[in-house]
Parts: sequence; C-alpha cells; structure tokens
Amino acid sequence: MGAMRRVAGLMCVSLVAIGAAGVPRGFAIASEGEVDPAASSAAIVEDDRYAATIDLSTTTTNGPGYIVTGNTPEYADPSLAVTDPDRMLTFTGEANGRTYHLVQSGVRSDPPTPDAPKEATSIFGYVTVFPGVNLTLVVSGVDLPMISLSPLGAGMTLLLDGPNYIRESVTVPKNASLTIDSFNATDDDRLTIPSPPGGASASIGSSSGDAGTITINGGTIDVTAHSTGAGIGNASTGGSGGVVTINGGVVKVAQFGGAPAIGAGRFCLGAAARLTAVSKGAPAIDVADNSCDGTYVNARLDEPLSSTDDTTLVVNQGGRIMSLTLPPAFIGFGFSHDAAGTQASQVVAMTGGVVLGAIVRTADDSPDIYPTGDGVLPVRLSTDEPDDPVADTVVYSLPLTGGPGTRWWTVTGAGLIGLAAAAVWFGRRDFNVSRWKERALDHMA
Repeated sequence: MGAMRRVAGLMCVSLVAIGAAGVPRGFAIASEGEVDPAASSAAIVEDDRYAATIDLSTTTTNGPGYIVTGNTPEYADPSLAVTDPDRMLTFTGEANGRTYHLVQSGVRSDPPTPDAPKEATSIFGYVTVFPGVNLTLVVSGVDLPMISLSPLGAGMTLLLDGPNYIRESVTVPKNASLTIDSFNATDDDRLTIPSPPGGASASIGSSSGDAGTITINGGTIDVTAHSTGAGIGNASTGGSGGVVTINGGVVKVAQFGGAPAIGAGRFCLGAAARLTAVSKGAPAIDVADNSCDGTYVNARLDEPLSSTDDTTLVVNQGGRIMSLTLPPAFIGFGFSHDAAGTQASQVVAMTGGVVLGAIVRTADDSPDIYPTGDGVLPVRLSTDEPDDPVADTVVYSLPLTGGPGTRWWTVTGAGLIGLAAAAVWFGRRDFNVSRWKERALDHMA
C-alpha cells in the first residue's frame, strides 16, 4: 500500500502540473477554476497570521487558495482508524506567498503507539502544491501520510509546532524546494518520518532521480528509511545531484535499506547542526563535498558489531559526550563534530551497558576517528589492551570531510592522546570508570 501511495502521489502531482484529465483510482483532481469561494466554511481563521486553519481530521470543503478532493468522511469515532484516506489537499496559485495552519483534531482512544495518538486520524492521504507556488505551512501536531511538491518550481517552508508525523515521505523533486524549521525555536518541535519498506524514494527528497533543494534550519528531524533511496536526498534511480543543507537543529537518520542515510550531489553542514546518521550497507553520508563550516565524521566498519542486538556508540569529543545507535548488521555511521573542539573523536561501543571495546582506524589502530581520502574512514572494533598514554607532543593535520571542499585543522598531541588512550579504554582501566562511563550511560538514558 505504501508503494502504491507513493506512485499515486507522484501521478497526482504530475497530473495537477500538466492539467491532465485522468486521475489515479480513488482520487479526484480539481482545477483552480473549480474552486467555489462559498464552499470554505471548514477553514477557521484563528488570527491574521494565517490565510486559513485546516483541520486534517474534519475539513471536507475548499477554501482560500486550496482545493479538497476525495470522499473520506470526517473523523468522528476515536475507537476507529482511517485505514486508506482518499482525500487530497492541493494548494493552488492563490496560496502563493501565504501562510496556512494545519491542525488535526482526531485522537485515537487506543493508538498503536502512545506517543502518536493521532496516527490514522487524517482523512487526507496527500498534501500537494501547484507548480510555481511557494507557501508556508505551520504544522501543529499533525500525523498524515505524505506531502508532495510539484517538480515545476513549487516551494514550501514547513514550520514544526510540537511533535508531527509524516508516515511515508516528503517528496521534493528536482526544481522544487523545501525548508524545514522550528516554529518555536526549540528542539521540541519535531518531525518524525517512519517510512515504510520498499521503493526507491527518499524519505525527504526525490521519488525518482535527483532531489531538489532541501534545507533544515531547526527543530528535530527523525527519519527512518527502508528504501533504496537516501533517507534525505536523492532517489536510487539515477540520482546524482540534489542539494541538502543542514544549518541547524537535530537531524537523525537511520537507513535500513541499501542506500546512504544522506545522499546528494551538494551538501552543506553548518557548525550549529547536530547530525547523526547510520546505514546498513552504503556509507552513512554519501555526498560530493561539504561546502559549509560544519565538520563531520563519516566511518564504515569492516563488519557489523552485532547481527542480533543494537549497539550504542558513545562518542567523546574532548568533553562533549554524545551517542548513536547502530541497529543489528549496520556498518556505516556518521556524526557532526563539536565545532568548539579541535580534536578527533574517540568512540566506544557498548551493548546493554557492557563495553565491547573501542572503534579504531583500520589502517593504524588509532582511536582518533576522522575521515580521510574519499571521506569514508575504514574502522573496526578493537578489544586489545592499549599501550600507555603517549606523553610526547605530536602534531597531526587531519582532513575532516574529504574530497572537494575538504577542511583541515591541526591537533596538538600530548593532552589529547593521553585523553584518548584513557577515555577510550575506560572499560579496561580504573581511570574514569565511574565518572566517564556514568556520564555516557546518563546521556543514553
């Protein structure tokens, strides 16, 4: 069903773009000329910030700058789920330059996931945008299947207000643009995309070939991808372009398919962004270069750390502790580097609070983790007892991104290497066992 929806969504957008008469089975496309100005009673304008407020659980009529098609009735029974909503919300030329507020009043009495009580209460299967239309959507606690932009110059700014879900994808084809930000300037404004298995589409990006321009400025973006397209970026079918910019916010991408977590021809990571990316097969981050001032680690294990259990990677960036989870059989991982620091990261692998060992560079067994060469650093798990901390001063020149646009910095050795040898091996030495490990476990809690 997920694959059918993705295909149908693309067909719907294309049909709207070219004005075709045919529609996919179960959907009806209206043209701008069919909007009835009198049929807009379902739009409740809360204040003058919005052209309209649209309830995805109850809106069944057209309004200023948008068309409603389909037949799914209003959501009224909290004990039931909307299993196959056929309504489409299409923003027309009148919406250009305007801001709309999307809400969702439906709440399940017994939802599949307590944290997502609005799952399957939207009567809309799609939100689409006409060619050449650029608008802003403020989404306040919505849970819907898909958003699709026209490949003919459509643009959307998506402002997150509280927790929101898009179950399948946000389609941003070539020549379209999407900007995501927090409405309240907080990480609590969240977008979760638990994309279903199958297909070649990106979770945020293209459904075929190159993606358009994707920019993330704030909020928390949590993507779980299961396709052969990138989690964020290009589809798997011939995509080598696309632009992904992450200026800020918290971005987490887990790719369970054979594709990268982030894949694009052009990539920009800002120093304020906090990024973690993991992948099962391909490199976690597969981009041509990094054109901005942020830095990141992009590593690939020689073999999975576990075939059955999640593994937590605890990262020490010179006092800043972060963590990411590798699901079973995953080998690719990447993370943004602390912009305030000037040293490599050290990474410890843990399962259930038990230290498995340190992640070291395959080439020389060093625990200093950073990319080299083509931007993907070969690493492995080491359980060997380390030598004593190095006391001499050593100077390293370390490439942080690799490839065109590589940024370099210099690290001075004595204190850093002493910290690396001690901190990475806290599971085997008395040094920092209680303090460092406690901090790591507290962070994961």
